[in-house]
Formats: sequence, C-alpha cells, structure tokens
Amino acid sequence: MKRDPFLQEEPLLRYGHCLFQHVSEGILQLDPNGVIQYANPVAHRLFGREELRGLSVSRLFSMVGSSSVTSHSKGGPLPYRKPDGTSVWLQWRRIPYPESGPPEGFFLTVQDVTASIQVAQAEKDLERSDRQCAQAARLARLGYWEWDLSRNRIQWSEEVSRMFSIPHQRERTLKECLQLVHPDDRERVYRRVQFALNGGSWEMEFRLLHPEGGSRHIRQTGELSCDADGFPVLASGTIQDITSQKAAEEALQLSETKFCSVLQSAKDGIIMADYHGRILSWNRGAKEIFGYTEEEALGQPISVIFPTVIHSDYQKELRRHQQDARMIYPSRTVEMMGLRKDGTEVPAEISFTSWEREENRIFVGIIRDIRERKKTEELLRQSEKLMVVGQLAAGVAHEIRNPLTALRGFVQLLFREEDYRGVMLSELDRIEWICREFLLLAKPQPVQFVDKNPVDILEDVRMLLQSQALLNRVVIITEIDEPLPTITCEANLLKQAFTNLLKNGMEAMPEGGTLYVRLTSEPDGIRLTVTDEGDGIPREDLPRLGEPFFTTKEEGTGLGLMITRQIIHHHKGTLSFSSEIGKGTSVTLRLPVKPDTDEQE
Repeated sequence: MKRDPFLQEEPLLRYGHCLFQHVSEGILQLDPNGVIQYANPVAHRLFGREELRGLSVSRLFSMVGSSSVTSHSKGGPLPYRKPDGTSVWLQWRRIPYPESGPPEGFFLTVQDVTASIQVAQAEKDLERSDRQCAQAARLARLGYWEWDLSRNRIQWSEEVSRMFSIPHQRERTLKECLQLVHPDDRERVYRRVQFALNGGSWEMEFRLLHPEGGSRHIRQTGELSCDADGFPVLASGTIQDITSQKAAEEALQLSETKFCSVLQSAKDGIIMADYHGRILSWNRGAKEIFGYTEEEALGQPISVIFPTVIHSDYQKELRRHQQDARMIYPSRTVEMMGLRKDGTEVPAEISFTSWEREENRIFVGIIRDIRERKKTEELLRQSEKLMVVGQLAAGVAHEIRNPLTALRGFVQLLFREEDYRGVMLSELDRIEWICREFLLLAKPQPVQFVDKNPVDILEDVRMLLQSQALLNRVVIITEIDEPLPTITCEANLLKQAFTNLLKNGMEAMPEGGTLYVRLTSEPDGIRLTVTDEGDGIPREDLPRLGEPFFTTKEEGTGLGLMITRQIIHHHKGTLSFSSEIGKGTSVTLRLPVKPDTDEQE
C-alpha cells in the first residue's frame, strides 16, 4: 500500500509528531471517506484499541456516519462501548487541513467527557430527588429546621411556612421563634431546648399559634452536631403537624370514656376474655354479682366464676366459638350457676359474642344476676300450689264443719257428765279450729294489727309448749336481748307461727336434746332464731321447705310450715333456713317493727 504523501512531509514529521504524542485529546487524521490514516496514543486509549489505522469512523461511532463527521465542525457527546465492555462518552471536533496542506482530508480531535456527563446526570438526579423529598414532605406534613448555635440563627424549610402559614424569611432568632409558640407551652419548650443543648437528641410536642387564630399541634425532633472539640455548633431536626392525629386521639379517648362510663354504669356484669379464657375487662356490675374487684379479677381464668364442674355446656359452646373464624353472635341465652368470691353459687343468665382483634379472638359476655327472678318464679309456683291447696282446704273444711255443728249439738244432749262432755267438746272445738285454719289458708280473713311486745308472745308460746318439751326430754333455752322494740302485728297469728317453729324444732329431736331460742333486735325490727340438735336437713331440700305437702317428718303434711310462711309474709317478714347434717337446723325469722298495714288489707 502506497503511503499518503502528506504524511511524508518533512514539517509534520519534524514538528507535529511530538505535539500529537503529548496532547490530552485524541487526534485522528482522516481521509475524505472518514478512514483513519493516523491516531495518536491518547486516541488509542480512548477507543481501547491498539490499532485504529484503516478503520472507519462510522465503525467506531455506530450511530454517526462519516458524512456527519465530514459535514459538521463538532459533535457529541456520543456513547462509545470499548472492546473490554466499558462505556465512555466522547465528544469530537473537526479541524480541516491548512491551506498549504493536502487538498483533501481533515483532523478529528476526540475528548472523554464521561465525568462531565456523570456530573450533569447527578445534578439532574439530585434535583429530582429534591422535588420528590419536597413532595413527600408536603404529603407527610413534615418540615425541616436548622439552628446555627454560634450565630443564634434559625431557618426552616418552605414546607414549615406553608403548613403553619408563617411568613417565610431567611433566618430568625430563638426569641423570635419562641413568640410563635403557644403561651401555655412557651416556658416548657424553652426549658426543654436548654436541656437538650447539653447533648444528645430530643423529641417533644407543643402548640404553635396560627396567624388566622387557634393553634396547631406539632411534634419536633432535634439532634446536635458538635465540632472537633465536642462543642455543639449546629442543631437540626424535623417539624410535623400532628393536629389531625391529636384530634383523632381525643375523639378516641372521648369514645373510650363514654364506653367505659356505659360499661361501668350497667347493672349487668360485662366481662371480656381472650382466646385462653383470661379476663381482660371487668365492670362494676360483675363485681356486684361475683364479689371480685376489678384488680382481683383481671388476668384470672374465666373458670374462677364459672367452674368447669358446673358449666360443661358453656365450655362446649366456647370451644365451638373458638374454632369458628367468623364473627360469632349469641344464638341463645344460657342459664348457669356462677361461683361468687365467698364460695356461694349464684344463678346467672349469660349471652356472649366474639370477634377477631390482632390475630386474637376476644369474647364478650353479658351476665345478669337472676336471683330475684328465681325468687319471683319460686313465689309464683308457691302461690299456685297454695291456691290449689286452698281450694282443696276450703272444700274439705266446708264439708267437715257442717256435720261438726250437728255432732256438737247432739253431744251436749246425750252426755250429762261434765268430764266426758268437756273432753269431747274440746276435741270437736279443735277440729273446728283446724277447719278455720284451712279456710284461712284458702281465703285469708281481715286481721287487725296492734302493737305487741314480742317477748310476751314468745313467753306465751314457751309456757304452752313447756309440758310437751318435758315429755319429749327437750330443754328449751331462751335468750332475749332486751330492751326489744314493740312490733305491730296480729298477735294470735304470730303466736301460731312461733308455735309451729318451736314444735318443729322439738319434733326434730325424737330422742331429746336442747332447743336454743334467741330473740334479738335489729336496726329495723326483731330477729327470732330457733336452733335444734337434730339430724339436720339435706342442702338440696332446704329450698323446698314450706311447699305444700313437702315434709321431712314421717307423719307430717308440710301445711304447718306453709301456713307459717304465709303468716310471716303477711307481716312483711322473712324466713330462712340453714342446716348441717348431723348437727342440726337453724331457722331465722325476721319481722319489721311496723309493716305496711295498708298492703295487708
């Protein structure tokens, strides 16, 4: 191949070769077709090739043909991928031959501008990042502040000015900034800032005054920066508007307060328990029913108030609800016996529901004490039984009294001897008295209440039963706490009730024993307690005492205690029983000083 004559020129060989070897740019000599005739060492490095001579520029710059290099004085930057895989950005400039040079061809200088491109791209990325940060700050209502401690100058971002409608100015002093703080929070903020200057970071909440009136709640964070000697020189941090969050917290707190108020004021017991049956919530109604305070009940298992032995049905329902992932609504109301703190059982009515909360199933139970309802139901049953017995007694008494009248008259005519006639008339009078009692049971007659000393009534009964007690080997020990108040009562009916109670106590001791009778006063009345030393009454039979025809005696009818209950009821009193097998039974009768006589009539 014949070498270009121009390259054999003595001036180029003598002066230009040294220049091309030491310049910082790559230099290419091209023919009119863009084919490289010469390349200096820098050009070899830029293109990553050991040999460039004979290559076309369009082969090196795939997106730019030789015609553009020929027709334009400069170009680029253009991306170029070296044979080793690295990429650079190159920029070129076309230099024509001098007029004294060859008529065709030109020089091309090539420069690596990768660093400039990267700086420009970084600036664009930084600008985009700043826009994104500003947008995120606006969405999060988050501002930035900075305090130059050496100059006592504070400045903040435009977002702070926008959030709180504060005129944006370059810098403010600490005193000027404190004037923006709510007066009630100003002193606290100042003390907190002074304390924070001792080192470390801080976070606090306070209120800023709003130019249009009112205030805004903000949360401020800060951090100190120190110099090489450890002295604080700069404080910076963020400011966030939390007014909406505070309003939501206050609304939630108000809602919780209302809920707790309703919860605590409810008469029914309302409790909450977790999946494992631990009590989470306990209201005042539950305390009244079971006797446990809130502190004692929280964290305890539900079996404390509903032992397994008395609520197997409830346990089945609970397991069914625990296995069901859906919302559970009470499908029915369950009655069961609860256990009070003092060990006594209480009838309760419970309905419950459950829901999922944070992957934990919460059970809510509404418990109602139904003791009074049970008592009312029992009274209704007793009333129905009394009505039936009364109707029967009325019929029997009516049928017996008619022939008794005739018998009494004939006895008076037939028997002249006083002894026999007196005995028979006495027994006939007793039968008539029983008939009157039947009639009283069937249809109570109007009674007249008068003031009586209960001691006199009890002494009359004791004297009446003393002979029978001696025959049965029973010792009656009477204890009277005087003085006792005078009570308003129907003395004969009350004497009958006292007699029935003492006779029952004596009959409970067929082998003899001691009958303890105590009469005491109470704030609103009197109390009579009769305690025997008999065999006792089973616990399950105690609620049935006083039912018609229910008795624990072999020859009893149950009518005596039933009539006693009715008498006490007419006097607005109460009758209760306690017993222990093998030790005896105790009967407690309570009477008010003055019953409501209007209701009696």
